Amino acid sequence: MTLYHLLLFIHVLLGVVWVGGIVHSEVQIIGAERSHDPARVAEVYVNLAATNRKLFLVPSWGVTGFGIWLVVETNRSFTELWIVLAMIGSILAAGVGLLVLAAEGRRISQMVREGQDRQIVLARIFRLSRLRKVHTLVLVGVLALMIWQPT
Repeated sequence: MTLYHLLLFIHVLLGVVWVGGIVHSEVQIIGAERSHDPARVAEVYVNLAATNRKLFLVPSWGVTGFGIWLVVETNRSFTELWIVLAMIGSILAAGVGLLVLAAEGRRISQMVREGQDRQIVLARIFRLSRLRKVHTLVLVGVLALMIWQPT
């Protein structure tokens, strides 16, 4: 096994955890939202927020770091369009995940623990709905760039 294969394996493994986990989370939240059961929506959101904070921090930044290392290791150029787009998408998704989604997840979880008005909690959850969906689409787009990259 070469260094390239090891780096690629780690990069892909972290990407699978990140993208697969985010897609799974989004499906769970959408299912809860469609149930029209406010208690279920809040419970699913709080449970996923706690898990996602622990599960996605390392993969989100690891994918980017190992991607940079792979570009250097393979003597590719940071000016190749697919690499530029993948880097922008990865950094944007990791940043939004950490600075917006995880932070708001903590605030919403705290509100639920404190017993705040459920309508206020649900409003905050639903306000994030579009951002979560765009976040997921960006990650899937980065995955597509990784698969259909020029050889």
